[in-house]
Amino acid sequence: MKRLIPTFVVVLPLLLSFSSCSSSKLDKIHTPITFDSDLTPTKLDTHWSRLTLGRYPGREIVGSAFTNVLDYAYEESDVKLDAALYSRLSSSTWESDELTLDGVAYKRMLEPATPLGAQHYTYDDPGKKYHYFEIEPISWRVLALDGSKATLMADKALECFPYHPNESGPGWKGSYVRSFLNSLDKNENQTQISFKNAGFLDKAFSEKERKALIKRSSVTTVNPDYDISSGDPTEDYVYLLDNDEMYDSDTAKSYGFYKGHGYDDPAKRFKSTMYAKFQGCWFSPVQGYRGNCFHFMRTPGYKTSYASYICDFGYIYSRGTSQDCFDAGIIPVINVDLNRTDWGELSERYSSAMMQKTSSDGFAESAGQGKWKTVEYGSYPQSEVKASDERYAKLSAATWTDDETVLDCIRYRHKDNHYYQYEPISWRILEQEGDEALLFASSGLDCHPFHNQLTNLTWSTSDVRRYLNDEFFNMAFADNHQAVIQKTNPNPPNHYFGTDCGPATEDKVFLLCEDDIFGEGAAAKHGFAPSDATTDEGRRIIPTDYAKGKGAWVSKQGNGFYSLRNSGYSNANAVYIGEQGDVYNRGIPVTCSDMTLVPAIWANLSLLG
Repeated sequence: MKRLIPTFVVVLPLLLSFSSCSSSKLDKIHTPITFDSDLTPTKLDTHWSRLTLGRYPGREIVGSAFTNVLDYAYEESDVKLDAALYSRLSSSTWESDELTLDGVAYKRMLEPATPLGAQHYTYDDPGKKYHYFEIEPISWRVLALDGSKATLMADKALECFPYHPNESGPGWKGSYVRSFLNSLDKNENQTQISFKNAGFLDKAFSEKERKALIKRSSVTTVNPDYDISSGDPTEDYVYLLDNDEMYDSDTAKSYGFYKGHGYDDPAKRFKSTMYAKFQGCWFSPVQGYRGNCFHFMRTPGYKTSYASYICDFGYIYSRGTSQDCFDAGIIPVINVDLNRTDWGELSERYSSAMMQKTSSDGFAESAGQGKWKTVEYGSYPQSEVKASDERYAKLSAATWTDDETVLDCIRYRHKDNHYYQYEPISWRILEQEGDEALLFASSGLDCHPFHNQLTNLTWSTSDVRRYLNDEFFNMAFADNHQAVIQKTNPNPPNHYFGTDCGPATEDKVFLLCEDDIFGEGAAAKHGFAPSDATTDEGRRIIPTDYAKGKGAWVSKQGNGFYSLRNSGYSNANAVYIGEQGDVYNRGIPVTCSDMTLVPAIWANLSLLG
């Protein structure tokens, strides 16, 4: 969902100094202070104390002009241009990809073999070239302070890797991200992870610093929107914040975050280090939020195999993204006794500093009409025949061919020991040109992922496009396909992120695009709210029994969520409409297997029969 507001830039000086620990030094540190402000959408501006503790790869050392990241996505301090130093690093002998020169530690990384796509770090010679990063002090925001004991959150995303390498849904306790942050061995984590070596805890902190860290006992929390538990409690030195610490709680308020749920909160906006970008961390191209990342929370999403996250404009995405999402930022949180270790002072961080000037005045929120003329055309499995129905025994004893049979002149489909009756498909007439009309299914008819593999692609090469124009078409229009008109569909870039959505396609059956469902011109004509910044009852869809039988997720109110044909913030994601009728331009991974499928067609109404 997009929410644009007029904002302003606040430029802050960066002051760094180091001194021995003392009570007078501690006196300079404060808990978050929140002021009223007309600059931010939450009407609040938070000021955090900052300090440095530990060290981690951050800025990149380059020998010539830096072009691997678009200039709006990084700050001058993220890159050091030093041809002589770069030459020394290139020609030195490295041990375990780490090196110390003149008392400064460096980390080298080999470019991965696979490019990442738009809004990511661009590799020069994939799989062959090394890049060099200075291991520098980690900057932290002070979220809480009790005497000398502080809760600290990294000021930038320091890393980038999946919450878990597959959609196994282990929850926080068994996740890869917890294992990496805490340097846990495979026995405690109960899984073998091989694509990373050393953990954050061991790499970021010296032995003295580790002794000052305080193990934090977590409690089981629940995603409030979907009633999904975070799993068993854990004890961790390093962790991610959960929903109870980011919003909807007094704790979140005390940490400097806006307490409410449905707001873009500058206090929750973060950028990433250049090292994290090299690892794959996505950066936003959107005016007003350029260069911001999105970052995982500890809380699960709408199911246990998904993780909630905060997007580039500080909005809570409680539905989440799949745990194998590869380009989210990782923002560690620690508890530490500052009297037991050395730390450095930094200037304060202001939430208003995360605001950027934008020329947009935002979008007016309005409701769609939600009223359409409908027609019936084709048929598809929809209602389930229950065991209490007298037809059930007959269907159990029937002869089935390719999971289909006909009983008393009615067609049925068999799926996983369930029986579904073919029924006429109801279509909304979205627009009409003479006898030709754009039709949109009134229900979620099926369940199918956008694509069966997590990879960068567009609608033109997606599995769902092939499925709709092959299996779905043949099932739905077996008796009369003459009315369906094959049309050329444009596939314009993502309205919000500018992601390329591929070439125009020739389709008999297709998914709607962003322009159809919230574009200022087409959406109003189609009966939808001409805005993606509002929920719209007219965009809500209820899945059929057959769709639910194939795995379609449903909310407590019985609604599903469904994909459009646009790519999301990356080509590995697809834009979707949530259960409340709100638009998620960022998208959901293309492999999401429980989205409802809501087809659209162009048809000649005079040939419907």
